[in-house]
Parts: sequence; C-alpha cells; structure tokens
Amino acid sequence: MSNTLPIWALVSLIDEISLSFADMSLPDISNFCRFPRLLIACIVYFFRLVMSNEAAKYDLSAKIIPYVDKHLALPMVDFLIEKKLYSEEQLTEIKYTLLTDTKMIDCIIDEYKKMHKTEQIPADLTTQKTHVLKEMEKLKKAIGPFADMFEKSKFDAMREANEFTVENLSQKYNATVDHVNALYKYGRLMFDVGSYREAYTSLTIYRFVADDEEESYMALWGKLAAGLVDGDNWDAVLEDARMLRDAIEQRARVSPAEQIQQRTWFLHWILFFSFNHVGARSLLLECLHGYNANSYNPQNSEKMLNTVQLNAPHLLRYLSVAAVTASRQPVVHQQFILKRSPMLRELVRVLAVERTNYSDPITEFVYNLLVEFDFAAAAQALKDAVAVLQNDFFLSSDATQKEFYEAARALFVDTYARVHTEMEVKALLAEYNLALPLVEEVPAEIKLQAPAILKTTSIHQQIRDRARVITSRSNSIMQQIRM
Repeated sequence: MSNTLPIWALVSLIDEISLSFADMSLPDISNFCRFPRLLIACIVYFFRLVMSNEAAKYDLSAKIIPYVDKHLALPMVDFLIEKKLYSEEQLTEIKYTLLTDTKMIDCIIDEYKKMHKTEQIPADLTTQKTHVLKEMEKLKKAIGPFADMFEKSKFDAMREANEFTVENLSQKYNATVDHVNALYKYGRLMFDVGSYREAYTSLTIYRFVADDEEESYMALWGKLAAGLVDGDNWDAVLEDARMLRDAIEQRARVSPAEQIQQRTWFLHWILFFSFNHVGARSLLLECLHGYNANSYNPQNSEKMLNTVQLNAPHLLRYLSVAAVTASRQPVVHQQFILKRSPMLRELVRVLAVERTNYSDPITEFVYNLLVEFDFAAAAQALKDAVAVLQNDFFLSSDATQKEFYEAARALFVDTYARVHTEMEVKALLAEYNLALPLVEEVPAEIKLQAPAILKTTSIHQQIRDRARVITSRSNSIMQQIRM
C-alpha cells in the first residue's frame, strides 16, 4: 500500500467499517473537546500506515491525539513534521484537517496555500473569516461590562479584592445574567480562534459567577486547554488541573464508563506540562500508591491507575520517566546510593502485569532492572530509550532527557550494588557502555560521595543477618515465656 494514501481514501475506507466502531465513540465531555470520531480514526489509521523508520516504531502520537483537544494536537503534528518521522505531505494534510475544525481562519489559509502551492484564497474561507469577525464583534458587545475586565492588571486587582461576586458585579458594573451567559460563549469563541489568553481570562471570570454547574465544569476543561496551549503561567494551570481532577471524582449523575473516559482525557491533557513543571509531575505520580502527594485520596489514586491500565497503558512510559526521576535522591541510605520509594515498587508491579499490553525501551529498562535484575538487558533498553526520548513530544527537551539519563544511571548503579558485594563504578559503567547524551561520565551522586569502589552487603548476606536477628528475638521471647 502506498505511503501517500490521501485522506479521502482513508475516510472512504473507514466509512465502510464505521458500524464496527459505533460503540467506541468518544463522549462529548465538553464543548471545548469536540473531535470528530471519523477524523480520529483517520489519524490513527494514517499513523499506523505510514511508519517510515525505526524511530517511529515507538511513536505514541496516534494513541494520544484521540484523547486531546484539536488545539493541543496541532503542536504535536508540528513536532512530527520537524522530526520527519512520517511523510511531511501527509502530516501537512492532517494539520490542515485539524485546523478546518477550528475558527483560526488565517492559519487555515496559510496551510491551504502551502498544500496547494498557490496564493489564491478560496471564497468560502474569505466568507468564513468575515462571519467569524462579525461573531466576535457581536459577542464582545453582548458581554457588556466584562469587556473592560480582560486587561491583566485590572483582572488581577479585581480578583485580589474579591470583586468577582454576582452581587458586586450586579451592583457596581450592572452585569446581568445575559452578560454572564454571553461571557461563556465569548470564551469558547476566543479559544476556537486561537486567542487563548483572552479565552482563559473569560472562562476564569465566568467560573466566578456561573450558577450552571455543568457549564462551569465545561469551562474548567476550557480553562485548562487554554492555559496548556498558552503556556504562560504553569502555576495557574496546575491549580486548574487539580480542581478538574477533583471535579471529575465528585461529579454526580455520570456513569462509571463516562467517568473513566474523563479520567483518561485528564491524564493525557496533563502530559502537556508534566515535564515542564515539578508540581505538575505530581499529578501523574499520584497514580502510583506510595507517592507522597499532599492530601490526595488513595482511593482516587487507585482509580487513576486503573484507568491507565484499562484505557491507556501507553501512559506507563510517562509514569516510568516520572517515577525514575522522582526516585533520584543524592543521599546515602545505609549502604545504598538511593533510598527506594514505595512508588517504584508500585510501578514495577504494574509494568509486570501490563507488559504484554504495552512495552517500550523505557518501561523495559525499569522492568529488566527492577524485576529481572538483567543488567545487560536493562543497559540495552536504556540505550534504545535515547531515540524514544528524542522523538517523544513530551520528553524531547534537553532538560528532561538529562534528568532521566542521570536518574536512570544512578538507579542502575544502585540496583547493581544491592546484589553485589563489591564493584568499581567506572568499570561497571564501561562494562555496560552506559555513556549517554547530555550527562557526565559518572553520575553526579557518585561523584559527590567520591568512592572509586562501592562496597555493599550482598542480598544473601542481608537475608542471613536478618534470619539471625529473628532467631535471636524468638529465643529471647521463648525464654521470657518459660520464666
């Protein structure tokens, strides 16, 4: 089959089997998250079809894009174009298809010109742009006094003074219910045209005064999406993400299946800043029991982990990276380099269960190292993981790669030390060829402690020592009983 199969051919093919996918459609959890099922199936099929090299073997774009908003999907497609993992012509066509489901008319026109190598603009796009501009003008008038509150300094001052109350806005600014309802529509429109910061501000104000619980919940999804694409204030986005996480669990009158689907969307959305913000990474790690999250319900943690296993085992890649980097601590605990966290044990348990459903070099590194104690296989998986990280939209930054490589190598040395009596660090790293990009020759933790050779008690000796202690205590108890 040709690697240049056009979109219309994919649509025709999927139409023939659409009835088979009738029960697989995504729930419309928010008006900000509309993503045509046919387009999703088209994209997934396309990515599976045109794999062009080995690096694309572990690309998760086709699995992630169906769970994110189209505005979040666009930078992922741009990343794939830059990395040249797939046909640029086909990716450009997919980007254009995504854009046509938005109201970012200027971007649509630019992509149209690029695809058709022309400077002529179709009449329907010109008409659509005029319609969007009129709609913006109409809603700008409809929001009344709220139009003057979007300036950052004024918005911040009003929020600090707690002026965003229904009573205050009604008395001081003559705001009405119609103004509030129009504000929600305005926020949606601003998001759809790509004015993310204005959309974020609009929806923030709306949530202060909204009395419609369902629309307020939808606006929270919109706020999170706008904040993620804008990327201006990760702390505020983190606060929104935590509110949304709690809102998903507290919603009444939703089926368990819908709640699982919403958790799945949430877990995919937070990937967009999990590796840019330390606090955001905790949202991922809260899936793992044993992670010391602030006041997060362990039952909800279990629900999130079940969602990963049921709906999105591919997220184990990101859980593995987050857990490995979080486990890195530059202190000596007894004889060992690292103090192991229950979080790692929980990750290992899940990886062992889900290995037949999903694996990649990153998860295989953790599995081979901490389950099989196969150091050769773990070292090879770590080397294979280099290409995976470089071609992963969420993990490709130099800072994220360096952090993972350093933590992974320290974990490797620590695990080796637990099952060997004596080892020379540099010889160990040379033996398994653990020279990785962006990191020094020797992990920073080991350099700080400055031992050329680490001497540890073997695992067998530890068992014998503990057996002696137990025997001694048992004898002591028996003597006390006899007395």
